[in-house]
Amino acid sequence: MQLTIIAGDDISSLQVGEDIEIEILVSLCKIEIVSIADIPLEQLQLIVNGQKIALNSPDLLKKQLKDFDINDGDAIHIGKVQQPPKQPINSSAASSTSTGLSSIISNLVKSIKVPTKRPSEDSQDRMMAERIFDSLSEPVRLDFLKANYPELAEAYEANPTDKEAFVNAFFQAKKDLARKERLMMDETSEEGQRYVAELIERQNIDFMHNFAMEHMPEAFIPVHMLFIRMKINNCPVIAFIDSGAQTSILSESCAKRCNVIRMVDKRIRVQAVGIGGNQKMLGRIHSCQVQVNEHFFSCPFEVMADRDIDILFGLNTLLRHKCSIDLIKMVLRFGDGTEAPFLSEAEFQREKEAVILNAFLFALSTSATTQPPQPAPVNLAAKQPESKHFWTVASNSGQLQSNKLAQDL
Repeated sequence: MQLTIIAGDDISSLQVGEDIEIEILVSLCKIEIVSIADIPLEQLQLIVNGQKIALNSPDLLKKQLKDFDINDGDAIHIGKVQQPPKQPINSSAASSTSTGLSSIISNLVKSIKVPTKRPSEDSQDRMMAERIFDSLSEPVRLDFLKANYPELAEAYEANPTDKEAFVNAFFQAKKDLARKERLMMDETSEEGQRYVAELIERQNIDFMHNFAMEHMPEAFIPVHMLFIRMKINNCPVIAFIDSGAQTSILSESCAKRCNVIRMVDKRIRVQAVGIGGNQKMLGRIHSCQVQVNEHFFSCPFEVMADRDIDILFGLNTLLRHKCSIDLIKMVLRFGDGTEAPFLSEAEFQREKEAVILNAFLFALSTSATTQPPQPAPVNLAAKQPESKHFWTVASNSGQLQSNKLAQDL
């Protein structure tokens, strides 16, 4: 869901899931908005839908967004907890108390070297980075990090067991974000204006993403390709309808299974050029009878080796038989009125399993018929035929020996 994060004058947006923990959400906010990056976690609070969420409880930090009824499109205000005003001190008592100590305190303050960043803030950032690192074992959160902070995702994927390297990458990413923030505030900086343009482009992309998710969610679902049933030589096969392919292609294994491999003309060997690369064809079947329902059609095929799909029904065959792809009725309509329904995803899986089973049975039958004939057993005790040659068995070793004896020298 999309959330709008508001921290004073800074506004940002985050795309998160409803099961994300409050602690992780605040960590992402501190990465996204530099003005709150150095504020300790226990000094921050969230305000959403009129309810205040203080971040000083470990149990509360482990709760999820859905536990607070935070929905898509909500705006979350994040800022420091307002401290109660201190009681005014009596002026006379204060003057008498501070007179003797003023010089000592002033000298003490001058001697103190204030660090640019408090150690507690470094420890808070380290804890935040370690918690994000521990949560990246879930693929959903890793995908979120890839989409929004690819540098951190690359550091994690380079060595998923090196927490220290990820923490260093986290600190570096935070410094880069702070630097970008400073440059974006400078109107004369060319680099800063480029960052502003990138931010606007990203916001536009996020808007179009949300628009597509709302108005055409089917665009995010993979489309099942178009397959039909047919038979070649009374053997059931699955054909992939591809109007973008110039020619129709038959796999070598399918040609063997349908017993049409003998029809391949190996004198014609064209080369297929496509997105997957180039591959030489084994040959061409000039005319092959294809059965769709009760109708027979004559189709030419290029035969290709090592192809998962049995048949690719290309544009040459679609044009010859005046086929039309009807996506309303989900059928392939031939010119003579024959209609072949496109297979659903479940039907395709069943048909594919049946084809694989038939191919396996075909391979078994082929291997059984191609085995050499076994020699007939020899009965050594049988009477030897009358001949000039005879066989004897060596009794001492059990091995069969042949001794050629001539009766007539």
